[in-house]
Amino acid sequence: MMSESGSENAGDKQPQPSSSTTSAPTSNTKIKVLVCGEVQGNFSSTFKKIEGVNKTSGPFDLILCVGKFFAKGSTSPLKELISGEVTIPLPTYFIAGDPDDVVIMDALGLKNGGSVSHNLQYLSGCGLKEINGLNIAWVSSIIDDSHKQNWKENNTVKQRDLEKLLHVIPAEKRKGFRGVDILLTNQWPQHILKETNSTITPTNEIFQIKLLCDSLKPRYHIASGDVFYQRQPYRNGLKIGATNLVSRFISLASVSNTTKQRFFYAVGLVPLKLLDTVEVEPPETTASPFQSQAPIKRQVEDNSEGSSKKPKSALEGLQESTENSLIMPRYSHHFEDKKGKNPQHDKKQNNQGKGKGKDKKDSQPVACWFCLSSPQVEKHLIVSIGEDVYVALAKGGIVPEHVLIIPITHAPHSSILPVIVQKEMSRYKYALQKCFAGEGKTLVFFERYLPYNSKNELHCHIQGVPVPNSVSHLLVPAFLEEGQKVGMKFDEIDKDTPLPIQQPYFHIELPSKQLLYTTDQPLPRVPIQFGRE
Repeated sequence: MMSESGSENAGDKQPQPSSSTTSAPTSNTKIKVLVCGEVQGNFSSTFKKIEGVNKTSGPFDLILCVGKFFAKGSTSPLKELISGEVTIPLPTYFIAGDPDDVVIMDALGLKNGGSVSHNLQYLSGCGLKEINGLNIAWVSSIIDDSHKQNWKENNTVKQRDLEKLLHVIPAEKRKGFRGVDILLTNQWPQHILKETNSTITPTNEIFQIKLLCDSLKPRYHIASGDVFYQRQPYRNGLKIGATNLVSRFISLASVSNTTKQRFFYAVGLVPLKLLDTVEVEPPETTASPFQSQAPIKRQVEDNSEGSSKKPKSALEGLQESTENSLIMPRYSHHFEDKKGKNPQHDKKQNNQGKGKGKDKKDSQPVACWFCLSSPQVEKHLIVSIGEDVYVALAKGGIVPEHVLIIPITHAPHSSILPVIVQKEMSRYKYALQKCFAGEGKTLVFFERYLPYNSKNELHCHIQGVPVPNSVSHLLVPAFLEEGQKVGMKFDEIDKDTPLPIQQPYFHIELPSKQLLYTTDQPLPRVPIQFGRE
């Protein structure tokens, strides 16, 4: 453990690696890693401190750096680094802290990452790599979800890179997945302070980082911030034997901070792939801040006031159809937490800043109609609950059989969901099409993600409306015509075309084709009932 001044207490000595490419670790090998906060171009002083810590508390196997690495507006420290004037004592890996760092690396011809100088490696974009036997994932630069900038050109995280990392572990390999050893980011995951008593208010919480944590299950998540913060361990949903695996979140301050915040942290761990047993769950461990920890509840029951509505005939066969389409619900979710309270969804924060130590301001909780833990959810409308997705009748539907396909995780749109959740939503679509086909109907699916107010968090839902086969040929011209009236120009896309992650969109799945509307411009006021009229 590091002291407040940034030096580590002496621990067990490990063999000094002979070079940056060390021999494969054995099951007894503990890899010692020193992680570092924002360097900001202070290379000489930072690496001298690292050299001292390595002598007193090492030897370490490698250094990992998060946050802004280069100085703003000055190239002199960079020249010293490249020329070799600054000695780097250990293999060091860093991510770009912001778009300016990306520009510097691109100018050096390292757009795809690589060696900057002896013992210094740049990790670009988003990736997962084995380093010294550890599986290390990273997100270089920052994620801009403001919709006000062109993410294709401003050196923030690219959509395609983020998608690759979100889906780096295919669904078919999830069964034996143990998570990654370390995740490096410059921003905090949204809701990370949930289940804690912390009074700080981070200003760089990002929803996409939350998804990465929930998907990759890192043992250690190292992020950058203005303050040092170490969260209690939380259960990440994985186990080895009967023992829960936990994740630890640590935010490091800048090396040059003036308030003596901690900027170094030492991690010693056996690679997950070699781990046969894990430590006993620490007593301070909390539930995951990212997903429901509710016990299993397969069937939806409503014994509250009022009788439940009986589904229409086509929907009565939905459960059987979903079973046939390989949706096998294993988890379930209570509709209230233990105290019967509505969980609060943090307001979206400014992702350009850093976590700052301020007192939390009281905020009015916003009830979500689609979160199963919310008292606002209309339980009598729910038809089926799967593993990560559920189906409900629409309140005030266009037709009695109007349905909604909704992810259990609170997410603003479907394209940002892990691939395993997207596939379950697709299986529900297939099951619904199958069950309505017997009545001579086909379904039109559409999803609206047009956020006018960035402070309001949407909960993704895909609407499905059955229409008679006899009029299905009129759907395409009707949508095109109505869209033109409100300034929406739809493009025809292939069924396998991925939806955008960082752009507003309106997506329609018709029997004959798919239509997509996107924009980088200020959003026109598309009527809220578009698609339902």
